[in-house]
Amino acid sequence: MTSPPARVDGFAGAIAWGTLSGAGGGARGRGSRLVRWTAADGRPVPVEPMGCSGRLIGVSLVGSLANACELARELERRDHALKGGSEAEIVAHAYEQWGERCIEQLCGMFALAILDEQSGVLLLARDRAGTRSLYYHEAEGVLAFASSLTALRESAAGPFDVDPQAIDAYLAFRAVPAPLSIYRSVKKLPAAHVLTVADGTARVRRYWSLDFERKDRIGLNEAMERLEELLREVVAQTVRDRSWGLLLSGGLDSSILLDLLSTRSPEPVQTFTFAFSDDSPDPETAGQVASHFGAVSRVFRVDPRIAQDLPHIVGRYEQPYANPSGRLTSCSPGKARTRPSAVGSGTSRRPSSAGSTACPAGASWRLSVRTCRCAGCVSSSKGSRFRRWIASSAG
Repeated sequence: MTSPPARVDGFAGAIAWGTLSGAGGGARGRGSRLVRWTAADGRPVPVEPMGCSGRLIGVSLVGSLANACELARELERRDHALKGGSEAEIVAHAYEQWGERCIEQLCGMFALAILDEQSGVLLLARDRAGTRSLYYHEAEGVLAFASSLTALRESAAGPFDVDPQAIDAYLAFRAVPAPLSIYRSVKKLPAAHVLTVADGTARVRRYWSLDFERKDRIGLNEAMERLEELLREVVAQTVRDRSWGLLLSGGLDSSILLDLLSTRSPEPVQTFTFAFSDDSPDPETAGQVASHFGAVSRVFRVDPRIAQDLPHIVGRYEQPYANPSGRLTSCSPGKARTRPSAVGSGTSRRPSSAGSTACPAGASWRLSVRTCRCAGCVSSSKGSRFRRWIASSAG
């Protein structure tokens, strides 16, 4: 296995497991391996399996768990002895406790691989909204997988021919939707799905989905209260002791996010505003919002000559993705003197709330935080203004 470029950060692996029809008898003793790519030197580091009640369980995880502390307490209550308390260790003990169903206990943004050395079972899973990617490739009895296409190309034999169906989907949807990838031989595991390899067979199943059957007959005020409770719960899990930054335009969504984050962040929230021209109104409006919430405001002027940056921007996506904000998300927060450990953004979609985040029935918009895989943010103590914003959006 050769080394990928140093910019790759994630995991990759391969497992010899016979054919899709079941011949070959599974993975045990047939060259299973799980490695973690390191961004520092670009070299693969073997993932050492952890001992759980006599079982050796290897876990590699990209991203983070929002409910790691809650899971650790629940596992200790069930007599699991956690040593370091790392998220990988928590996942290993969760697998020991609940088996494949452990994925349903996880909340956050993640892509992960679990390899049970004793049984030869391999689990690959993505978070509920698909923040982190996970790709796999099967050829000649070997299943290769990775959290990035770059790492997969380095660890799999190929071939890597462009898939015309993926191009057609990209032109229709401005992205290549799972289970497709830009390569014909590579599949992308869909969000909220788990792939299980056991006894020479592979099975993909959905472990979570939005429930559209439940209909709550409630008024707008109660719907807003429920939404506020949800946001409070999500940010309590997400913010913790991390320093947060925010892409702030001064509009409805990013302003609400700043209101919510500022009540939980242990230090002033850093905001980043982009101006496309000297007479753009965004910096002034965003500056007023940032000042009101005691945030540190930074304004970046976007050079209209951005064509020179396109090769760098396109290279970050690994496959075609028509993201109009790609130029913005690829710059500026890294230039801050003191960098936040996470940067959020607000997006809205009206009238549907069936986006990548969960909203109660009755809410006509959504909030999302780019760095978290749950819903969106935290509630504000200024509930009356929060409700006025929601009411104006619903109207």
